[in-house]
Amino acid sequence: MDENAFGFLLFPETVPVDNSTLIGAAELAGDVTTKDISTFLFNNVYLYDGDVNTNCCVLGFHSYDFEPGDAKNGNRERRYVMDYGSWTDNGLFLDGFEDITALSRGMSELFNDPFVNNETPWWLSSDPIFGSLARIVSKPGM
Repeated sequence: MDENAFGFLLFPETVPVDNSTLIGAAELAGDVTTKDISTFLFNNVYLYDGDVNTNCCVLGFHSYDFEPGDAKNGNRERRYVMDYGSWTDNGLFLDGFEDITALSRGMSELFNDPFVNNETPWWLSSDPIFGSLARIVSKPGM
């Protein structure tokens, strides 16, 4: 799926938040809070940027939704931290890439950089069977 279209469906565009997007509805329902790390798993959903043939696949990212504060919280900004990951079927990717690879990488990036304002080191893993290095790419923020 186009990553920009996915982002528009996931994150609320309006301030104050409305329930027209997945994260906006979850915020309003109280299903996600500013004290959570909210994880959104999508089964075999792969994102691309521009051209699917040359810019595929973003399998995970972390970000946050920013909302202004209100009188109830002393007008402090609210940040809803989230992690998106594609839960992939085993065997779809080479080099030991398994169902939770994108999710585990996204979580490690999230803990290193929850507000997407510093660089997380490049992540490599060595495949135990083939010995090759697999680079896992995700794009922070939407």
